[in-house]
Amino acid sequence: MDILNIIIIVILTLIFILYFFQFKYFSKINSNRTILQKNNPDKELIEDMLDNRSPTIFTGMIENWEVKDDKNISKEEFDLNTKIFNIPLCIVKKYKQLILPKDKKTNIVKEKSNRSFLFILEGEIRLFLFSPMEEIEFEKNNISKYNIFNEPDKFKNINFLEIKLAEGHILYIPRGWSYCYRVEDYTEILNMTNESIFSLPHSILN
Repeated sequence: MDILNIIIIVILTLIFILYFFQFKYFSKINSNRTILQKNNPDKELIEDMLDNRSPTIFTGMIENWEVKDDKNISKEEFDLNTKIFNIPLCIVKKYKQLILPKDKKTNIVKEKSNRSFLFILEGEIRLFLFSPMEEIEFEKNNISKYNIFNEPDKFKNINFLEIKLAEGHILYIPRGWSYCYRVEDYTEILNMTNESIFSLPHSILN
């Protein structure tokens, strides 16, 4: 075996080991029903808090976004103002902007992304959070078969955390947790997910 082949084998082995430990890291789940909260943290503190894998509320940040028109925020402006929440070595970042009428009720959704945030741009929602230990029946699209607001009897043995999120609140939803919400008033939400070069394979395989 020549030197080049040895070098290739060593490099591939190191890459495999690196991905193995990263896969274990991203497989970590925290089922404790605890919600963290912080006002206007810096990047270092955000990373420390997200590493806890607990649902986390951030405040005092959306109010400081740099935008030309807060009613028509561009993707570039979203990218600029949300980059503090990017996972290290981020390679995939997706947005879903939702405009929701009062009394809109959602089914429970199981979060599969390694980093997912809800930014409340306007309005207010009543949100239920379910830890990974709760046994909820999901369809193949990771959405529950039943709606807790319309069929509460089917969830009488399920524990959840109830929180109210208003304009300016940002909620981090850890992977493996589930959530649903009812819109209390006309509401605009930005759902952002992102993955890194290491977390993306984990997200796809799980």
